[in-house]
Amino acid sequence: MSLDIQELGPVLREELRRDATQGMARLAATASKYANNRKIAYDAVLLSRALSISGNPPSSEQMSQSIALLDALIADQATAASSGAETHHTIAESTRSRTLAVPVPKGIVFECENLGKSYGRGNFRLEKISIDIRYGEIAGIVGRNGNGKTTLFRLVVGELRPTAGSLRFPGIQPDYRSIQWSRVRPQIAYLQQELPVWHGPLKSNLHYEAAIHGILGPENEHEVEYIVERLGLGDHLQRRWHELSGGYKLRFALARALVWKPKLLVLDEPLANLDFVAQQVVLNDLRHLADSLRYPLAVLVSSQHLHEIEEVSDKLLVLSSGRMRYFGPVQDIGEHRDVNRFELAGNIEIHDLQAAFSGSEYHSIYYSGIAFVLTTSISVTPQTVFQRLIEAKLPIDYFRDISRSAKSLVESDAPGN
Repeated sequence: MSLDIQELGPVLREELRRDATQGMARLAATASKYANNRKIAYDAVLLSRALSISGNPPSSEQMSQSIALLDALIADQATAASSGAETHHTIAESTRSRTLAVPVPKGIVFECENLGKSYGRGNFRLEKISIDIRYGEIAGIVGRNGNGKTTLFRLVVGELRPTAGSLRFPGIQPDYRSIQWSRVRPQIAYLQQELPVWHGPLKSNLHYEAAIHGILGPENEHEVEYIVERLGLGDHLQRRWHELSGGYKLRFALARALVWKPKLLVLDEPLANLDFVAQQVVLNDLRHLADSLRYPLAVLVSSQHLHEIEEVSDKLLVLSSGRMRYFGPVQDIGEHRDVNRFELAGNIEIHDLQAAFSGSEYHSIYYSGIAFVLTTSISVTPQTVFQRLIEAKLPIDYFRDISRSAKSLVESDAPGN
């Protein structure tokens, strides 16, 4: 769909005169969608932000800004029309369609090969980790507690030195000889599970974070306003840290990490203290941020919430006792498995399940602390399991086929399986 500015321009101008609030909102939406000049689109986002936080009628200054924005949009569209070139909106829509239809190669931001870390004391070691992550990708890191997720993250961000293998950051330091951490660290944002307490006004913290990364003056103001709008934080800017929910604390921490435009975002257990709704909001934020065309980003994220992290990730690394059990696309998990696994729960006892699932095709069953896990031969289908449950008259509240989930790999390491 193209924009006929000759027809729409007078309509927008009249709407600004008749109902300033509604006219400004429509102008902001139109400009952000159709402007070819990025500054016009950016100013439209800021106008929308100003409208969302003000409960008062638009000021004369905002009206002047709106008229200037409309004039700039008209000139922008006229220039594009006279040149005969494709508009930014047309190009963006075409690019989006092609991007969704065809996998486009993306530059590698981080990669490691046979990475390892051992300690002088204790038996734990992380070893033979080989992974890569590209712009626009989310790589989930999963495994039981104590299997090396945090150790891996500390190696990635330079807090620990590896005792084996190599790390590279092609998207940050292309001329690789040895890692220059003075160049690499400023491009990595690392959010640990325990978020530090913020002191003072929340917005001031964001301005400060941008400033110490060299974003000053009007650009500082623009970037803070942009990330606030992007993550929907405007209604909470006047609150103090202790007044925020866990979900909004994490979103503000994301805003502070992203306001200076890092290339790699590392998140250690961000879902740990959130309820289900807050988890979904944060995961959607991560997906949208990784997909950003404005600031391409690669995301490494660990979690114990396996099903949720699988939904948002492009790749998964499954760790077991410090070793790489699996790394690759989420959809390829279990492709070459030799067993099936199912989770089930209800008002049942393990001996009832053992009686219902006797036979050589049923390998084992145990309680994980949350649900029973049934391991079977590859020939046993979910329908077969369900039929057995019905025949045994066992009341089941929950059932899931985890054969092609990371959960199956994690559960295969459980005692008794």
